Amino acid sequence: MSFNDIRKIKYTFSNGKVSEMEMSDIFRRVAFTEESRNNSSNFEFYVVSDGETPEDVSQRLYGTTSMWWLILMFNNIVDVTNQWPRSVSNITKLSENFLIGNSYFILESLLIQDDDVIVKRDTTQLGSIDINTFGIVDSYDSFLHKIDIKQSKGTMNGGDEFYVFRGNADTGYTTVGGFGATACAPQYSGSTYCSQILGPTTGSDGINAYGLHCATAGATFGIIKKKTTILDGVSKFEYENNEISPYSGIDSINNEPTGSFYTTENLCGMTSSILYKYIIDNTPSSINSISVSDNIHIENDKNRTIKILSPNIIYLVAEEIDSLLTADVAPGTTRFVQLLG
Repeated sequence: MSFNDIRKIKYTFSNGKVSEMEMSDIFRRVAFTEESRNNSSNFEFYVVSDGETPEDVSQRLYGTTSMWWLILMFNNIVDVTNQWPRSVSNITKLSENFLIGNSYFILESLLIQDDDVIVKRDTTQLGSIDINTFGIVDSYDSFLHKIDIKQSKGTMNGGDEFYVFRGNADTGYTTVGGFGATACAPQYSGSTYCSQILGPTTGSDGINAYGLHCATAGATFGIIKKKTTILDGVSKFEYENNEISPYSGIDSINNEPTGSFYTTENLCGMTSSILYKYIIDNTPSSINSISVSDNIHIENDKNRTIKILSPNIIYLVAEEIDSLLTADVAPGTTRFVQLLG
């Protein structure tokens, strides 16, 4: 329906030039009642074909393209770009144009921000950096300990050491700390005992625990523990088709997830967690690591199944919406939709 058909209201301005003007009441909104949305006699399920648009679906089912907005409304779709199923070619373009780059996994929990710069450490000289090898942080997922880099120069790989710098208009670039912080972490899922993790050496001095892949306490640099492309990097973990916490432990007998570690500390002490095992390339075969690329396709396939209003009521619904938006109709007098404001 036309925006100009929406019920008009008198709006008073206080700018000293226009005192009152007739305008469309853009705050008047309608929505389907839960009863009508869940009543199976009102709709049927439809699987959107590759490349099919809301207008295409409307034409196929109702013989006109003009009911596209009702298809979106009934499915609570407000952002067609992201909520309507993408075509295979669109996903390919998205991957090629916006998801090119690398993901770097670390063990520390850091306050890294977008646009920070990670620079490779020159291990031949104390405190030196390789100015020809760096990357700009596009995003940092603290939950998965993952740094995404899309713009870079040179090559960084797993095992490389790096510094993080943050730009400031007044002070220039300064280093970001947090590396080499000792972790107070449980050694197994469900443990109530907190072990202080001091460094990468194995064994124990009888007081403190050690993590094989941890940075030395007090270090000012980080270590890339795993490198993947952004598309190949993990998005979530599943066990028997159910999503599980990256901080779940693994039962050594049945090889199944059990419990969950704390998520606020460094990962170096959580050697039994799924995420730790993924980072050191030792993920149990019973755990499915869903990549970013796979997850895009999985979520897109979920969006393909939508609800379609039955053809015999589609025009009745359109008339109800029209009456609520254009006239003074009392709430509750319609069958399928309701006035929200």
